[in-house]
Amino acid sequence: GGLVAKLLTQFPASDYFRGGIVCYDNEIKSRLLQVKPATLQTYGAASEQTVTEMAIGARATLGCDVALAISGIAGPSGGTADKPVGLVHYAVATPTGTVARYRVFSGDREGIQARAAYAGLDLVRELMRAAAE
Repeated sequence: GGLVAKLLTQFPASDYFRGGIVCYDNEIKSRLLQVKPATLQTYGAASEQTVTEMAIGARATLGCDVALAISGIAGPSGGTADKPVGLVHYAVATPTGTVARYRVFSGDREGIQARAAYAGLDLVRELMRAAAE
């Protein structure tokens, strides 16, 4: 819900941060990030397929080289047997492709959101480091 943008803009960020899009509503995911309605209907918002399309769409919408997308179930409710509270999918799109991962974090809503934001940023760091080598 904007935590990644908050973390990135705690310091002057205009040299590397173009912006962020917080899309809770599936219609907004489709309209702003070009997530296919069929993807959302088939896999749901908290899925590898959706965050992959979100990250690719964010790159296009924001005109940036690297985009991070995160979607999950932070709780305290909303979990199911297949998608428990704490499930977070995240993806990073770069000019060379998109990498998606998922984790199931424990804790309360705030803790899950923080862990998700840092996991996503860590994937960005990992991919940028590999690209520089």
